[in-house]
Amino acid sequence: MRAFTLFHTVPLLALVPNGWLVGQNVNLNAAVAVDISNSSGISCQDVANVTRGILEHSYGPHSSLLVISTGDATSANEPRMIGFYDLPFTQTMLEGRTRIKQQRNALPQHVMDDCAKFARTTVSPIVLALRAGLAQLYPFGCGKKSRCILYALTDGEENREPGFRRALNGNQVSSGHTAILDNTGIDVEICGISQTIGGKIEANGKHSVLTRNRTSDHAERLARIWRFAFTRPNRVHIANFCTSSVASELLNVSSAPGSDLHQ
Repeated sequence: MRAFTLFHTVPLLALVPNGWLVGQNVNLNAAVAVDISNSSGISCQDVANVTRGILEHSYGPHSSLLVISTGDATSANEPRMIGFYDLPFTQTMLEGRTRIKQQRNALPQHVMDDCAKFARTTVSPIVLALRAGLAQLYPFGCGKKSRCILYALTDGEENREPGFRRALNGNQVSSGHTAILDNTGIDVEICGISQTIGGKIEANGKHSVLTRNRTSDHAERLARIWRFAFTRPNRVHIANFCTSSVASELLNVSSAPGSDLHQ
């Protein structure tokens, strides 16, 4: 009598998301650059929200998250590293699943606590932070071996790069502003453009202006200049606020490894 195979071997490991299984999941390497200047309304809670959104998606066994902040005079305006985290992962169906779920649930709070250790600054060297974030992603083989994403949590008010600042203020033709950030193989999400702080009351009772009142023209110019500051502007996404859904949605539209659709 001929024997029948009751079960087919199927790549079950490709069916369950959230870092539990291997299958065909590709590695995801993300960098989060957070603007901690006192004129930015971005908070460490926003960093946790983005982390939570990243964890909602499938990823391979060598996936990671880098979080950096903008710098100030104490770091010569260079960014500072908040933390580097391996994304929780297991290759087994059952063993370790509970542990990985606990690690995933705990990671956003861990990142938020690490973020809270850094004091607010009075300057916004955003370009330097984004350049550093991109540089940290390149070695992962972005667009070839790994999905790479840069999240920029900022109101966009760069004030350390003179040429960039002039462009934001409308003092030079934006179309002539050269792309200065190479995001080949890397998707970019700039969120928090509307999360800005206009001013505050100082200890002496005087009102201090941190960000000038915006107009619709300025808001549109700001978004346009940031988009075209990257060599692949079609891979740049801009959102007014930083939420977990914003981070998650970008992962749904990211280009697959092995392609760069906008070269």
